[in-house]
Amino acid sequence: MKKEIAEKIRIAMHENSITQKDLGRTLGLKQAAVSKIVRGITNTTLPQLEKIAKATKKNLNYFINTKGQYFSAFGDNTQIHAQAAEDIKNYISKISELEKENAYLKGKIEILERIKK
Repeated sequence: MKKEIAEKIRIAMHENSITQKDLGRTLGLKQAAVSKIVRGITNTTLPQLEKIAKATKKNLNYFINTKGQYFSAFGDNTQIHAQAAEDIKNYISKISELEKENAYLKGKIEILERIKK
Protein backbone atom coordinates (compact mmCIF):
# COMPACT_ATOMS: atom_id res chain seq x y z
CA MET A 1 0.00 0.00 0.00
CA LYS A 2 2.75 2.45 0.92
CA LYS A 3 4.48 1.36 -2.29
CA GLU A 4 1.44 2.28 -4.41
CA ILE A 5 1.27 5.78 -2.95
CA ALA A 6 5.06 6.09 -3.26
CA GLU A 7 4.83 5.15 -6.94
CA LYS A 8 2.20 7.83 -7.53
CA ILE A 9 4.42 10.38 -5.77
CA ARG A 10 7.39 9.39 -7.97
CA ILE A 11 5.28 9.67 -11.13
CA ALA A 12 3.90 13.08 -10.12
CA MET A 13 7.40 14.30 -9.28
CA HIS A 14 8.70 13.11 -12.64
CA GLU A 15 5.80 14.74 -14.53
CA ASN A 16 6.63 18.05 -12.86
CA SER A 17 10.45 17.75 -12.92
CA ILE A 18 10.59 17.87 -9.13
CA THR A 19 13.65 16.37 -7.45
CA GLN A 20 13.71 14.75 -4.03
CA LYS A 21 15.70 17.73 -2.82
CA ASP A 22 13.02 20.12 -4.16
CA LEU A 23 10.28 18.12 -2.51
CA GLY A 24 12.29 18.02 0.71
CA ARG A 25 12.36 21.81 0.79
CA THR A 26 8.59 21.88 0.28
CA LEU A 27 8.02 19.38 3.07
CA GLY A 28 10.70 20.65 5.42
CA LEU A 29 12.49 17.31 5.23
CA LYS A 30 15.95 16.19 4.24
CA GLN A 31 16.38 14.47 0.90
CA ALA A 32 17.05 11.16 2.70
CA ALA A 33 13.63 11.30 4.38
CA VAL A 34 11.95 12.07 1.04
CA SER A 35 13.82 9.14 -0.48
CA LYS A 36 12.26 6.82 2.11
CA ILE A 37 8.80 8.17 1.30
CA VAL A 38 9.16 7.80 -2.48
CA ARG A 39 10.57 4.29 -2.08
CA GLY A 40 7.62 3.31 0.11
CA ILE A 41 9.76 2.63 3.17
CA THR A 42 7.98 5.15 5.38
CA ASN A 43 4.46 6.53 5.33
CA THR A 44 3.72 10.12 4.56
CA THR A 45 1.52 12.27 6.75
CA LEU A 46 -1.70 13.86 5.55
CA PRO A 47 -0.23 17.38 5.74
CA GLN A 48 2.82 16.17 3.79
CA LEU A 49 0.63 14.49 1.19
CA GLU A 50 -1.39 17.68 0.79
CA LYS A 51 1.86 19.63 0.19
CA ILE A 52 3.02 16.97 -2.29
CA ALA A 53 -0.31 17.25 -4.12
CA LYS A 54 0.02 21.04 -4.32
CA ALA A 55 3.67 20.90 -5.42
CA THR A 56 2.90 18.35 -8.14
CA LYS A 57 -0.34 20.06 -9.21
CA LYS A 58 -2.33 16.92 -8.41
CA ASN A 59 -5.58 16.45 -6.55
CA LEU A 60 -5.18 14.67 -3.21
CA ASN A 61 -7.42 11.92 -4.61
CA TYR A 62 -4.70 11.11 -7.14
CA PHE A 63 -2.56 9.76 -4.31
CA ILE A 64 -5.28 8.18 -2.20
CA ASN A 65 -7.92 5.78 -3.42
CA THR A 66 -10.56 3.83 -1.54
CA LYS A 67 -9.00 0.40 -2.03
CA GLY A 68 -7.49 0.32 1.42
CA GLN A 69 -4.55 2.59 0.86
CA TYR A 70 -3.57 4.50 3.93
CA PHE A 71 -1.22 7.11 5.21
CA SER A 72 0.00 8.09 8.61
CA ALA A 73 -1.71 11.15 10.00
CA PHE A 74 0.48 11.60 13.05
CA GLY A 75 3.71 9.81 12.25
CA ASP A 76 4.01 6.07 11.77
CA ASN A 77 1.84 5.16 14.77
CA THR A 78 -1.66 6.17 13.69
CA GLN A 79 -3.00 4.83 10.41
CA ILE A 80 -6.08 6.49 8.95
CA HIS A 81 -8.06 4.92 6.15
CA ALA A 82 -8.06 7.01 2.99
CA GLN A 83 -11.85 7.12 2.80
CA ALA A 84 -12.06 8.53 6.31
CA ALA A 85 -9.64 11.30 5.36
CA GLU A 86 -11.69 12.12 2.29
CA ASP A 87 -14.88 12.15 4.35
CA ILE A 88 -13.29 14.60 6.79
CA LYS A 89 -12.34 16.94 3.94
CA ASN A 90 -15.90 16.73 2.57
CA TYR A 91 -17.41 17.49 5.99
CA ILE A 92 -15.13 20.50 6.43
CA SER A 93 -16.13 21.76 2.99
CA LYS A 94 -19.82 21.30 3.80
CA ILE A 95 -19.44 23.13 7.12
CA SER A 96 -17.83 26.04 5.29
CA GLU A 97 -20.72 26.16 2.82
CA LEU A 98 -23.27 26.09 5.66
CA GLU A 99 -21.46 28.89 7.50
CA LYS A 100 -21.64 31.07 4.37
CA GLU A 101 -25.32 30.26 3.92
CA ASN A 102 -25.95 31.04 7.60
CA ALA A 103 -24.28 34.46 7.26
CA TYR A 104 -26.36 35.17 4.16
CA LEU A 105 -29.58 34.24 5.94
CA LYS A 106 -28.67 36.35 8.99
CA GLY A 107 -28.27 39.32 6.65
CA LYS A 108 -31.70 38.67 5.14
CA ILE A 109 -33.26 38.44 8.62
CA GLU A 110 -31.70 41.77 9.61
CA ILE A 111 -33.14 43.40 6.49
CA LEU A 112 -36.61 41.95 7.19
CA GLU A 113 -36.45 43.12 10.83
CA ARG A 114 -35.61 46.67 9.67
CA ILE A 115 -38.49 46.65 7.21
CA LYS A 116 -40.82 45.35 9.92
CA LYS A 117 -40.04 48.33 12.20
